[in-house]
Amino acid sequence: MYGQGSMSNNYNRVVMLKKSLLFLFVCISIIFSVNQSANAQLKYGAGIFYGTWLNNPGLSARAEFGLTDELVMVPNIDLSVPRFHTGTLLNSAGLHLHYKLEVTDEIVVYPLAGATLKSYLDFDRYGNDRVYHNFAINPSAGCGGLLKLSDSFLIFAELRYELGTYHQMVSTVGFLMRPGK
Repeated sequence: MYGQGSMSNNYNRVVMLKKSLLFLFVCISIIFSVNQSANAQLKYGAGIFYGTWLNNPGLSARAEFGLTDELVMVPNIDLSVPRFHTGTLLNSAGLHLHYKLEVTDEIVVYPLAGATLKSYLDFDRYGNDRVYHNFAINPSAGCGGLLKLSDSFLIFAELRYELGTYHQMVSTVGFLMRPGK
């Protein structure tokens, strides 16, 4: 029956969203548990993003590890909000390098380059229990900026293009916190 299959797919989508949010919470908890005195150049934060492949927003979590004063390694996780009318998700985990250029004491801009692992999931929205799932690893490049509001709190904005399979432009805004400051 169409109604039961549709209800089952909606339930599966809700379960997938709950699992994605739980995964994001676990990742943020791990970042918070890092020993604060071990690395003075650690920052962590979260934000919202918009990706052009599915034309929908999502949640982003990231950490920043200072390798030098200018060079920063940034792992991030982007979890898209499921599109309930199409049953599609595009989530990603990335690792990028930022080269920070200080404009003023409060403003920093940076180019970025790295790689992104994407997970594409498409539910059959017609009541069948078929699911299409695919992974891709692609290069990405872009630019961003930081605004220092205090010694421990920063706001960031970033624009990056993810090349290859499921290529898209991703814009992200969010906040970063520096532990122990």
